[in-house]
Amino acid sequence: MIKIDLNNDWLAQTDENKLAIKTPGNEYSYRELKKQTNIIASSLTGNGFGENDYLPILLNDNLSFITTVYAAWSINAVPVPINTRLSVSEIKTILTQLKTSRVIVDKSIKIKELATIDYSSLLNGTAVTKKKFEFNKNRTALILFTSGTTGVPKGIIHTFSSLYKSVVNTDSITKTTVDDKWLVSLPFYHIGGFLIFLRALLTGSMVIVPQSLSTEDLLSSIKQDQPTVISLVPTMLKRLLDENLEIPESVKCVFVGGSASLDELIIKGLEAGLPLVKVYGSSETGAMLAAIGLNELRKYPSASGKAFENVEVIIDGRDGEILVKSESLFKGYINKQTSNIDEYGFYHTSDFGYIDINGYLYINSRREDLIITGGENVNPNEVESAIVKYSGVEEACVFSLNDEEWGQIVCAAIKCSYSLEKSQIYNFLKTELAGYKIPKQIFFVNFIPKTSLGKPQKEELKRQLNLM
Repeated sequence: MIKIDLNNDWLAQTDENKLAIKTPGNEYSYRELKKQTNIIASSLTGNGFGENDYLPILLNDNLSFITTVYAAWSINAVPVPINTRLSVSEIKTILTQLKTSRVIVDKSIKIKELATIDYSSLLNGTAVTKKKFEFNKNRTALILFTSGTTGVPKGIIHTFSSLYKSVVNTDSITKTTVDDKWLVSLPFYHIGGFLIFLRALLTGSMVIVPQSLSTEDLLSSIKQDQPTVISLVPTMLKRLLDENLEIPESVKCVFVGGSASLDELIIKGLEAGLPLVKVYGSSETGAMLAAIGLNELRKYPSASGKAFENVEVIIDGRDGEILVKSESLFKGYINKQTSNIDEYGFYHTSDFGYIDINGYLYINSRREDLIITGGENVNPNEVESAIVKYSGVEEACVFSLNDEEWGQIVCAAIKCSYSLEKSQIYNFLKTELAGYKIPKQIFFVNFIPKTSLGKPQKEELKRQLNLM
């Protein structure tokens, strides 16, 4: 790995004229990036943000997001990326946990109910000499919210140390150089997307920002910008392959992870000549903790890889749960929510699998209480709670079905006290939930089978609906 000075604003010590970020129509050198970051930092201070304050960020995946994160770090505040696909009520739930009402937004995002600060207004400040960046490896560097099994979003705490160790893990595969170009192919509010620009800017390489994360724009950027490293969830990999993706010779690594990967999809990608690296991890583990590269993947397409050097993965002999100990592991959750880290430092993932005699990790099932659709985590309890708010709905049971494109799709069985139309449910849920959480299939039923303890029997329900 390139030598990294972690005490200096978490930007690589490289030629300041070197390109750091390329966006559609614009290019920014490391000097320009630092200057704009300094202006944003001064404006944040002028808006009352300071040390240890949470800084909610509701920005699109572009330069504004990156400079806001670095500006927050420079004033020792804590950036908190928020999923731009969430509903207003979901955003409010997160802000309540943070005990703040202010959020940085793009001018394209207008939410009257929130105390928003337009990012463009922060550009009106003046760069001033600021105190030296106070690096402390154990300091909170990032709060990421993910769907928790309780139905309440959990704020994951990552330190500078855990993020750095994650970068080190990735570099064991990419062997990063200053000539690398990292394509922004995942949203920044996900750990996988956040680490794309962090890996690049820590190592003096370049970030390529496409027009959007649509299939068309990613294909265009891959062709025109010739990136060297790409990260995808299986849904996006399938869409790119369906559009006959031609991978440039510049690409040395295509990471794929984020949800269950079908063997057929991996094999199709390999046959198309993609230098695939299948990975396994989560927001809590600092993204990838295990990986399997091109040559091995041809032999073991179902495997999720071997653990990295600084990662210990064991299987609980009682139920097959995957336990992880790593220097890239999160510190815990905000507001002291249970972290599932035991007394020995192992994080209990709630994923289940096994390790074969060759040391490869296999995933049998992932977080049985969650649905992972297109790389997004959906908590069934949260969706059920939203559905039963609608007048006439007595009960709701949300479950998943395997899907070739999405990995899994969200489905709901609904028992009503009187006749309802699916369109009524859909229209109501659009005001309650992010679009990816809304069931793609709705089934009206006369009853929902349950255990003697009243727990829905989802497998039996699927059988009754002829879905198995």
